[in-house]
Amino acid sequence: MYIKRLGEGFLREWRERGNRKPLIIRGARQTGKSRLVEQFGREKFEHTAVINFEKEPQFKAFFEKASDIKMLTSEIEVIKNIPIIPGKTLLFIDEIQQCPEAITKLRYFYEDFPELHVIAAGSLLEFVLESGLASFPVGRVEFYYLFPLCFREYLGGCGEAKLLEYLDSVGPRQNIEQLIHQKLRKMLKEYMLVGGMPEACAQFLTTRRYKDVEPVWESIIQTYRDDFKKYSKRGNTDNIEFAFTEAPHVVGQEMNLTKFGQGAIRPREVKVTLRLLERAMIVHNVHQIKHASFPLTPLFGKRSKLVFLDVGLVQYINHISAEILESQDYSAIYKGGIAEQLVGQELLPFTGSTRHPELYYWHKDRTKGTAEVDYIYPHVSQILPVEVKAGKGGSLASLHQFMFEYKKPLALRIYDGELHYEMIDVALPQSGRAQYPLLSIPLYLIHRLPKLVSELG
Repeated sequence: MYIKRLGEGFLREWRERGNRKPLIIRGARQTGKSRLVEQFGREKFEHTAVINFEKEPQFKAFFEKASDIKMLTSEIEVIKNIPIIPGKTLLFIDEIQQCPEAITKLRYFYEDFPELHVIAAGSLLEFVLESGLASFPVGRVEFYYLFPLCFREYLGGCGEAKLLEYLDSVGPRQNIEQLIHQKLRKMLKEYMLVGGMPEACAQFLTTRRYKDVEPVWESIIQTYRDDFKKYSKRGNTDNIEFAFTEAPHVVGQEMNLTKFGQGAIRPREVKVTLRLLERAMIVHNVHQIKHASFPLTPLFGKRSKLVFLDVGLVQYINHISAEILESQDYSAIYKGGIAEQLVGQELLPFTGSTRHPELYYWHKDRTKGTAEVDYIYPHVSQILPVEVKAGKGGSLASLHQFMFEYKKPLALRIYDGELHYEMIDVALPQSGRAQYPLLSIPLYLIHRLPKLVSELG
């Protein structure tokens, strides 16, 4: 079962571009990179020549010895018995991390055969780069970062075309019909349980049984552990597996490297391991910012938080499916951690589809307690605060403090409530007043956030 991806639009634009470069699809294992490219090849090209280094290791020798890229292409054409014609054929090099020399050779497709459409895909590429790649083709390739299915893509997989049309028409000052609101909350609960890994979604949408998805999650987790053994440096595997297992337990929390995993590994090793997992897109660091203006500057070595690969894997590893099923307030599940995971996962594609994505949050120590805004969202020329945990009656004290200090044109609240726009005017405990417009967005409508903000002007 193939679920339509938003990345198809980018691939169509890349295909028609005159100055395109070979494209590397980046993303964690099993996020649907191969299926996306193969579907694109079927729809937009007469022929697709696929080389999968995991399934066809014999092709490694061809790339390692090749000195003429057009001769290499001719050899592939003969062996595959597929005509490779510029403009009509897509050359897809899959699992490219298995052949580091093929990564290097991509520069020659750009320099010597630019008219041919070439896409490569790989998982854990950073593990290969850390092991020592002779030469990465900097400036000769471009990237597209693929994430697990977002909630909008999940709705598409459910066949909810009319519902998506309706949501795409909703404006920031509009009320969503109650029956539609309740239907979306129900479907969001499904998504929180199943997550966005394509195979997990496809399994659930086929049988509609959550139990049937458990073997898929187990398979995904085991595949990652096997990958760590293949690609990590000797001696690092245990640390990487440990960090991979512990990371889902700390979503939505500020991390203390000393206490991570109850201090089982040293803080410096935690930092190095999490950085490697982040570069491989298995975890994403949410960095504390120094100030709320461009350029956003992370305070490295200070506080940080984590977003894990996928909300479905987070709930499975943490054994909280019952809490999700029984909950009447999605913002409160797992002490608010699942809501922060969901929002971070949905925000990631906004922050980086053609460059490595980055997430930020704001924290300030005060005389009495602390102030923290869960995410900072860069929108065009503005930096907007995003509060996640506050439900309908929740406190917005940190948001008030942020808006009082930085005077941004709009604040955002993402919560288990209804779409609502209002003006805030509140006296602060210590001094002054916070006066600002607040847009409250339901958890199920995060994919519309950029458009809703733009429509407010």
